[in-house]
Amino acid sequence: VASDDGINASGKTSGNTVSILGGTINVNAQGDGLDANGSITMSGGTVTVNRQTNGGNGQIDADQGMVVTGGTLNVAGSAGMAQAPANSSTQGVVSMTFTSSQAANTTVTLKDSSGKVIATITPTKTFQNVIFSNANIKAGGTYTITAGGKDIVTFTTSSTVTYVNNNGVTQGGMGGPGQGGNMGKGQPPTGQEPSGGMKTPPGGFGSDRPAAPPGGFTNPNQVR
Repeated sequence: VASDDGINASGKTSGNTVSILGGTINVNAQGDGLDANGSITMSGGTVTVNRQTNGGNGQIDADQGMVVTGGTLNVAGSAGMAQAPANSSTQGVVSMTFTSSQAANTTVTLKDSSGKVIATITPTKTFQNVIFSNANIKAGGTYTITAGGKDIVTFTTSSTVTYVNNNGVTQGGMGGPGQGGNMGKGQPPTGQEPSGGMKTPPGGFGSDRPAAPPGGFTNPNQVR
């Protein structure tokens, strides 16, 4: 439980890393959930992150990206600075961004095509983005996300990291290492912007994020 970042590997260089090999980690943070000036890797264990819907911090904040190769990752928090694991991850990842904030204690589940629940989280704070990663999320699989017992969206994954909103699969998100396109002068959808407007986090928005068109993003689907 932290009044600022939950786990933070910081320093004067970019070589500060977090490596999660196993065990059970539950993070309840006001700031970033998992933060590293370098990279974050996860190969085992179970990690759950809860943080509030405010745009100045992220559930995951890794300057050089987060790579997941194993374990179970369940994350909930804000949408404005949401960063998913990078496409170089070898385990499936689903990042779901709702069109509006969801109330604390709203259970979100990820079900496969047979209706079996393969991932779930009940955030303890208001949230707008959830990220799931575990061995049951496969490329080419069909999944349904529910919230509060209601089906929200059904979609088919096409790659390791799949970004989704209420309408289906979107173009991409803020995950991945490296420098990405900047946000231009456009604004994110109402309710997703941090105080003072959207700002590029350290390390950029990631190589898997499409470059912003002139004038910034105007279509909410493009923001993902």
